[in-house]
Amino acid sequence: MHTLATAGFLEGSAARGWTALSEAYREATGRDAAPERLGGLLAAVRTLGLKGWAELRGRGADSSVRLTATGRAIATVAAAHDEVLADAVAFTRGTTGFLSGIWSNRRLDDDLVDLLDRLSAQMAAGWELTGPPAAEGERAVREMRTALDGVLVCPLLVAMGRSDGLRNLKPGACLPPTPWHHPAMTRVLVTAGLAARDGDEVRLSELGADRLRHAADYGVTVSYADVLSDLSASVFGGSWRTSRSDSDVSRATNIWGSAGHSALRRLRAELIKDVLLPVFDRPDLAEQPAGLADTGCGSGLPLREVAELVIRHTRRGRHLDTHPLLVVGGDISPEARALSERTLADLTDTDGVAHLVLEADVGDPESYDASLRARCSELGLPQVGLGDLLHMQMFLLHDRELSVRGPGPAREQLREALSTCSPAALADTLALVGVPMVPPDPEAALSAVTDQFTVDQCDEGALVPGLVAAADLVATVRRWRPYLRHGLLMAEAHAPRLTAPGADEGALGGDAAVELDPSPAVWGIHSASSQFLMPQQEHELAMVLGGLACAYRRATGTSGVSVAHWVHSEEVYFDLRLPALPEFAFPSPEPRKVGVR
Repeated sequence: MHTLATAGFLEGSAARGWTALSEAYREATGRDAAPERLGGLLAAVRTLGLKGWAELRGRGADSSVRLTATGRAIATVAAAHDEVLADAVAFTRGTTGFLSGIWSNRRLDDDLVDLLDRLSAQMAAGWELTGPPAAEGERAVREMRTALDGVLVCPLLVAMGRSDGLRNLKPGACLPPTPWHHPAMTRVLVTAGLAARDGDEVRLSELGADRLRHAADYGVTVSYADVLSDLSASVFGGSWRTSRSDSDVSRATNIWGSAGHSALRRLRAELIKDVLLPVFDRPDLAEQPAGLADTGCGSGLPLREVAELVIRHTRRGRHLDTHPLLVVGGDISPEARALSERTLADLTDTDGVAHLVLEADVGDPESYDASLRARCSELGLPQVGLGDLLHMQMFLLHDRELSVRGPGPAREQLREALSTCSPAALADTLALVGVPMVPPDPEAALSAVTDQFTVDQCDEGALVPGLVAAADLVATVRRWRPYLRHGLLMAEAHAPRLTAPGADEGALGGDAAVELDPSPAVWGIHSASSQFLMPQQEHELAMVLGGLACAYRRATGTSGVSVAHWVHSEEVYFDLRLPALPEFAFPSPEPRKVGVR
């Protein structure tokens, strides 16, 4: 709905050809915007680009936009069916209350049920969409029909996936009468091929059972329904919403979707097996971490699962009497902390295991460390700080308050980081983005680095240059570095990369970028709620500038999601510049270190 509505807003201007972003804003709203307030529109247009509906030329506030042939057809279809579009946006706006009513067995809002009944009837009729003639018009109708179907189908799948007794249903199983036999809900499920009527029964189809097993994949997107339906905020910078407020996001659904996403589950399982469990299976128990901390712990379920694996399957778990394990969950959300406290409570039934749940802001590890030490003292636990723990952060580091503001402070942050990070780690990481060597001149090196940060961001409607968002990540990692003696296991979502200056732009059509990615929703929901997704290569460059090195990585085929084990760079690279190491030092055989001068 976010992309359809944005394409509709751009019908008059960007459909005619290249249009300055500021002019597109003026035509859509009837008012002027300061260049720095174009962040919401730029982020929304980039979502269109990821769908193949728009092209962008230039960077930042100087960008120009034009709709592709498909985008122009989409805009035409959207304009011709504005009432359907308005109804779909209204249902999206009511999605959170609708789901809450299903899960709590409350009477659903009559107006929302009437709206669902009307929309489900239109869905069953194929939405009766008409578009321009020829292939692009047919494609536009198909894509708009799919989008409108998703407005109804995705919330119902999430409702079923989070309902006890439904998530593990097999093909052919009967759905319970309340609320699933309501004519509108049955109509949606049957039209989508997820269920079939069998007399008075409604039975799950094979497709429905498969989609239900993966229902969590839709959870994060659905959790942002309130944000995405508020177009005055998410596109045109009105009253803003952020992911850090429980009032703006369906927190429980967001947590469930993040923890249960198919790609993350698979990658996280590999990370735990290959990295985390071996850490707690090392022979020298005294050198193991005092415990583990999950910042952004959500419901606490992933943290509990990991803790139970450590207890049952590692050397540490067999020696808890002499080397107890501290399990720490941290989250900025009060709702998440309450969920985690309930989830982790039973861990303390195991002798030698203690748990704590603390307020934690990923941008402020110093306060987090102080809270941990104070709580340990308060409860009479052994004194433990953040630096004594192995850390996990799953889909978190992009969700932070900016502390670096403006290109000037950003360049100073990166200049300082260049003087302290590992030159060998920097050289290896720049090579991955096509920079063959780090220029010896400091200013040339700074330019080589800043050129790599290609994706501009949006923060509460404000346009944030990619350079600034990257420098802020570097600053955040540098604040965390003192506490990462035992490393950081992280999962991160990524945006596709724009072509960096000087690179071959032929695949993007010269200086215009048509970006294609299988999951534009990932960018759309994060940019609309002031979260800062970066391409995987740029994210890793920022982590290295923060003083870390990647010891392990796995990613999906499109690099949309990655998991990694980050450690102090000196654990991987041997740097003779470091004053603590004499010049005759040699690299130890494990892990392999690369000498640099």
